[in-house]
Amino acid sequence: SFVFSFASPALSSKHNTTLNMLLLRFLFLFAIIFSLSSPALFSQKQTLSDQYTISVVNHGWHTGIVIPNVPLSETIWPHQLQKYPFLEIGWGDAGFYQAQEITASLVLEALLWPTESVLHLVGVDRSPQHYFQWSKVIELRLSHTEFQSLITFIQNTFDSHSLQTFLPLQKGLYGDSYFFRARPTYHLFYTCNMWTAQALQIAGVPITYFLMFTANDVVSALENQTDFF
Repeated sequence: SFVFSFASPALSSKHNTTLNMLLLRFLFLFAIIFSLSSPALFSQKQTLSDQYTISVVNHGWHTGIVIPNVPLSETIWPHQLQKYPFLEIGWGDAGFYQAQEITASLVLEALLWPTESVLHLVGVDRSPQHYFQWSKVIELRLSHTEFQSLITFIQNTFDSHSLQTFLPLQKGLYGDSYFFRARPTYHLFYTCNMWTAQALQIAGVPITYFLMFTANDVVSALENQTDFF
């Protein structure tokens, strides 16, 4: 301590400069470590990089959900459609949905008693806004957990045999699309648009599926959910 106290001014100045440089380096390193470990910043980074954009398409009488075809460990899609960046999924009455011509008897049969259901999957090769440019398209943003819940719900809609084999019933309505046997049964109190709304509800979107009879009901409810846009 004696030597330090009585060192020459030149040595003291040099020593202080070294200490200041070391202190600055320490503070800089501490700031980096703190920024990386800060819960708020880490949470924000995860949120921004861990969002998925899905779309709901209004086809007039029917709604479809368009999802990004991203690899998730629990997710398996039909091999026919794995090459596409997006998939559109719709659910509905087997007879009505697959019919070449809609008749009054088909409508009454679908509404008056429970009938078999199908899933309609479409490979979408460009953005939903462009692919469905003549339809109303609403985009929603989901977290990873919300998106995974949506995927799980859709996959649970496949009939167990369809989920194992992915053998389509027939070609779909447009583009590269296919119908697959599904569940549960279709009836007046559980329609195609209610299925869409329930899928979104399970994904965390604040929407009640029970009263969603029409495609416009679903779209109107979603347009009020600004937190998901």
